[in-house]
Amino acid sequence: IPSDNPFVNDNAFRDEIWSYGLRNPWKFSFDKETGDLWITDVGFSAWEEVNYIPAGNNGGNNFGWPCYEGNEEDNDSICDLTDHHFPTITYPHDNNLGTASITGGFVYRGRSQAMKDLDTYIYADFVRGTVTAVFEENGILISENLEKPIELDNPSAIGEDVNGELYALDYFTGEIFLIDFNCSLPRLDIRALSCIIAEDGCLEFDIQDNENIESVTILDASDQVVPEIQYCNLPEGIYKM
Repeated sequence: IPSDNPFVNDNAFRDEIWSYGLRNPWKFSFDKETGDLWITDVGFSAWEEVNYIPAGNNGGNNFGWPCYEGNEEDNDSICDLTDHHFPTITYPHDNNLGTASITGGFVYRGRSQAMKDLDTYIYADFVRGTVTAVFEENGILISENLEKPIELDNPSAIGEDVNGELYALDYFTGEIFLIDFNCSLPRLDIRALSCIIAEDGCLEFDIQDNENIESVTILDASDQVVPEIQYCNLPEGIYKM
């Protein structure tokens, strides 16, 4: 037991406790770049929550259960709310979407530089079958559900590989799905020319009826941007637009 644990020699707590007041933390992870801690806590009847604890926190946090579920106080409980740590994100059970059961994930640290720059935390929901990205934009936390295959009905766990890429596990089928942040983008399968005397081909894009697209970028298989001057001299391979 670390000697600097917050409750060492405190007769009201066991020495090994670092923080308390969680109902069913499924699950928690450390950001591999910053050391920040993210804990998702499954609610009882009304709220799911995500708790963020920055690196360097000395512990002793009270996450509120059973006095609080999410940010909602239970007036029937009598608790000491000293050092109460309110959740960073909550979402409710409701009549339209039904109940919920949050599945904790990771801060994305994979190959997609755009996603890494956002410091995006990814979590899922076992009951609703959703996978959600959380990131900060102009000082406001944004939550967006990602597109996912219909076969991923009940994500019970999210895993991380050595490269920082994330995967979702479906509980009932056992299938593992890569969380691909380019999955909704067109892919180009460029094959070598069959005629050795043919001239180099060029790519030409005609995007109609979409005024929201201002520009197009081509990425190679390693998610590296292909300079526009090379659009007439691409080797064979898989590219993303």
